[in-house]
Amino acid sequence: MRIEEMIIKQAALTPDRWAVADSKQRFTYKEFMEQVLYRVDELKAMGAGTGETEIFALQMPNSIAWLTDVLAVMMLGGIVLLLHPETTVEERTRLFDKIGPQWLLGMDEELRWPGNKPSPRLPLRQAASVRDLFLIGYTSGSTGEPKGYVKSHRSWTCSLEGWTEAFGLTGSERIAVPLPMSYSAQLYPAIHGLATGAEVILMESYSPGGLLAHNATCVTIIPALLDSLIRYADSRIPESLSGRMPRTVISVGTKLSAAQRASFRRCFGESSLYEYYGSSEMGYVTYLRPEEAERAPDSVGAPFPGVEIAFMDAGGHRIEAEEGRPGKLYVRTDQAFEGYAGEEALTEDCWIGEWVTSHDLGYCRKDGNIVLTGRERDVIKTGGSLVYAAEVEAALMDIEGVAEAAVIPEEDGQRGEIIHAVIVLRPEGDLALVRRHCASKLAPYKRPRKWSVVDKLPRNRNGKVVKSRIFVSD
Repeated sequence: MRIEEMIIKQAALTPDRWAVADSKQRFTYKEFMEQVLYRVDELKAMGAGTGETEIFALQMPNSIAWLTDVLAVMMLGGIVLLLHPETTVEERTRLFDKIGPQWLLGMDEELRWPGNKPSPRLPLRQAASVRDLFLIGYTSGSTGEPKGYVKSHRSWTCSLEGWTEAFGLTGSERIAVPLPMSYSAQLYPAIHGLATGAEVILMESYSPGGLLAHNATCVTIIPALLDSLIRYADSRIPESLSGRMPRTVISVGTKLSAAQRASFRRCFGESSLYEYYGSSEMGYVTYLRPEEAERAPDSVGAPFPGVEIAFMDAGGHRIEAEEGRPGKLYVRTDQAFEGYAGEEALTEDCWIGEWVTSHDLGYCRKDGNIVLTGRERDVIKTGGSLVYAAEVEAALMDIEGVAEAAVIPEEDGQRGEIIHAVIVLRPEGDLALVRRHCASKLAPYKRPRKWSVVDKLPRNRNGKVVKSRIFVSD
C-alpha cells in the first residue's frame, strides 16, 4: 500500500481526531485531508501531475502547508525531493545539476520552474516502476559530498508496525517534530503518526522550552538537542519540569554516551530514552531500549523488527556470530533504498545480492546485540595498525568533562598517520585529566598523539559532525 493510501484510510477511520498542528493552525484528520485535496486541485491547475512521474522539490520550514504538499505530491503520483529550508540558491543550483526536478515548491509558496535540465534515470531495485517511488533525500555529506538517495513507498510502509512495536507507541500519541522535515528522520515520525491516528505537532524552529511547552508524548531528536534539553533542565527548578518532557524520547544520529544517558535520567527520570541505528541506504537496523542500554551500553541494540543482519568480510563472505570477528554490516530488508540518483557505481557498491550496506563496521555480541566499531571510510592507519575513529570517539565521550569529540587523521612522517583528538570540554573539564583517563581506556596505539580543544565542532544542518570542516590551527 502507498503512504497516502494509508493516511487516507486512517482519516476515514478517525475524521474528528486531531491530526496536525503548527504555530498557526490545528486540523482534524477530515480538515487536513480537505486541505490536501484542495492543494491537489491547485497543482493540477498549474499543469502538474498530467504526464510522466514528476519530481517536486520542497523548500520551506515545518508547517501544515509543508505536509500538505507532501501528501498532495504523492496523490499526484509524484516524487518529493527534500531540501532544507535554509538551502542557499548556490547550494540548490549545485544539487539540481545532479537531480533536476520539474517543480519547486518554494518558501514563498509559489511554484517556480527551476530549469530544463533532465532528471537522471532513477534507480529501481526493489520497486516495480518509477510510480512506486516517493522520495529523494540527501545523505548527510559528513564523509563526502551529499548523494541523492531514492526511496519507495514500500520502504517506509513496511516499517510502520515495527516502529510502533519497537518504541511502544499507541494511536493516541502527540508526536513533536522539532527539526526540519527535510531530514527524513523527522519526516518519518510525522508520516507514522498520520498513518496510525496520532497528532503531529510541527515546530518551525527548535528551543528546549518550546518543545516542553507542547506537552507531546513522543519526540525523535539528535544527541545535540538532548544535550540542550539537559542544560535547560539544569538551569530550572526541577519541579517546574515535571511531566513536561515527552514520555518517549527517541535519539538518532550518533551513539549516546553513558554520561549523556545518566544526565538524561537525572533530569527526566519519568521519560524513557530509546535510540536507534539506521541509514538512508538500509532503513532502520537496530533499536536500543532503556533497560538494554544499562546491560549493553556499548551496543546499538537488537535488530529492528523484520530486519535480518549479517556481517561480511572483505571478500563478501558471511561471518558467523560465534566467530566474534568484526566485519561490514549488511541487512536484508524491504526498507532498503533503491540506490543513489545518477550514481550507478556507488549504488552497486552498497549491494551484495539481496543484502545492502552503508559501509559501517561492527560485530554481533553473544546476547544478540550489535556493536559498531566504525565506518569503513573512517579508519586511521597509524604505525602499521588500523584504528577505527568511532572507537576512540566513544572512549572520549565516556570521560567526564568531555562535551563533544571527533577524531581525525593527521599525516606523520614516521607513522604514516597519527590520531588527532579534537574535543569540546565542559566547564569543569580539564585536558590533562582527559588525557590520563584516555590512557586508561585505550591501548597505546589507539591513543591520540595530538590534542586540540575547540569551542564547538562543525556540524551540518542535521546535527552531524562534518570532519572535513574541522580546522585547527597549530
